[in-house]
Amino acid sequence: MSATIRGSTNHRPGAPDSSEPFTFMGCPLPIEDLSLRARNGDLPAPVKGSFPADGTPTVFDRALTAAARGLSRRRSRHVLVTGPKGVGKTTLVRELARQSALGRWPSLATRRFLLIECGNVPPEESRATLAAVLRFFIGQEDQDFVLCFDGIGALLRSAGGVTNNA
Repeated sequence: MSATIRGSTNHRPGAPDSSEPFTFMGCPLPIEDLSLRARNGDLPAPVKGSFPADGTPTVFDRALTAAARGLSRRRSRHVLVTGPKGVGKTTLVRELARQSALGRWPSLATRRFLLIECGNVPPEESRATLAAVLRFFIGQEDQDFVLCFDGIGALLRSAGGVTNNA
């Protein structure tokens, strides 16, 4: 399986032209380029009150700012957004990509936010799929990706329905 993403949001010399299709051959999961969608105006702002934490916009903004700060560090640029279904994790990631593409956080403006849908991976294929995704992106050192795994729990379980926890 391959995923096709139109364009590139990376502006380094030698990076693919943003007007050309860019194909991720060998990536076994669906990928959505949130940065490109935001730059094209195809990623709308969340509807007021759509972040169900407690209805106050300050909670959402604090979460966005914390994630942006984490991704802007020089080292250990990893952010984990967890919570039960329906609390707004994907909305947070989409809004982070949208605001980054619009320049709210200059250190993230040229990063390419990719939303990778993991929820439909059968347990018996989870380890192999996770390994394939990681192998694919390790070979992409010339890009500056922010990988957003939606439903990553599906990649962390094994056959029989148990998780990979020791």
